[in-house]
Parts: sequence; C-alpha cells; structure tokens
Amino acid sequence: MTTKTVLVTGAQQGIGAAAARAFAAAGYDVAVNWLDDRAAAEVIAADIAAAGRRAVLVQGSVGTAAECAALVQAAINGLGRLDVLVNNAGIFPRVEFLQMTEAQWDAVLDVNLKGSAFCAQAAARHMVAAGIKGVILNLSSGAIRGAPLGVHYSATKNGVVGITR
Repeated sequence: MTTKTVLVTGAQQGIGAAAARAFAAAGYDVAVNWLDDRAAAEVIAADIAAAGRRAVLVQGSVGTAAECAALVQAAINGLGRLDVLVNNAGIFPRVEFLQMTEAQWDAVLDVNLKGSAFCAQAAARHMVAAGIKGVILNLSSGAIRGAPLGVHYSATKNGVVGITR
C-alpha cells in the first residue's frame, strides 16, 4: 500500500500547523510549507515524526505562479508524490480602507487568491499526469462582507470560495 502524502501551505503556524499534525495523525506523510520561521516549521516536522510519519520542510512563498510551481515540485521531490494539497497560506495585514495602497491590496491578492489558484493548478497537473485521484482543499474563512480593516482580505477569501466551484 502506498502511503498518502499531503502538502500544507502556511503550515508553520495556526490552522496550517494543526492541519499538518492532523494529517500525520491520520497516517499521511506531510510536506510542511513555511515562509519565514524555520524553527516553527521544525517543531511541526518533529511532531509529524513523533506520529511516525515523514515530514519534509518546503520553504517558500505562494505569491507567484512560479513560486507555487516550485513549492509543489519540492513537496513532490521530497515525498515522491502528492495526494492532497491544503491551500492554507494567507496573510491579513490590517489596514483602513481609505488608507490602503495598491501595493497592500496586491500583496494580499497575490498570496491569498493567486497563491491558492496556482498551487491548486500545479498540484492538479501532477495528480492528473500521475493518475492520482487527489484532493485539493482550499481554506477560506467567514469573511463574507468587508471588514473595516480587511476589505482586501475579505475579497480574497470570497474569491477562494470561487476556486472550489
């Protein structure tokens, strides 16, 4: 029997870390994506190893299609295959709508929305080519309407819902 594998983006903390641990507890080998805190990612990897599963650390951003493709490929190289992608990585810099800059808007859209789309695309390409009946989980949130400090965040999380349909 082939061990199932999963890549969790944004797994160095929060929901991503919890997802990585839960998949390991369910018997999956896990690619732990991290951006800027290797020590935190190593703690998650140690927890996965303690659960008897393999963990590979995959450093990188999901802000561009090229970064997404590289990240997914690194997970495949480390685990041998990819059965599940958990699109979790996201940012939520709080900023008042009237003070928001185009660069702040673009940064949130690049990570939260474009990252989810292009990680899903890279993972799906691998799954189709390898004949894997895989799963792609796109995590969103309850950001149904714009928040005073998160209009850009709400827009992206509602967009992620559209990727899954």
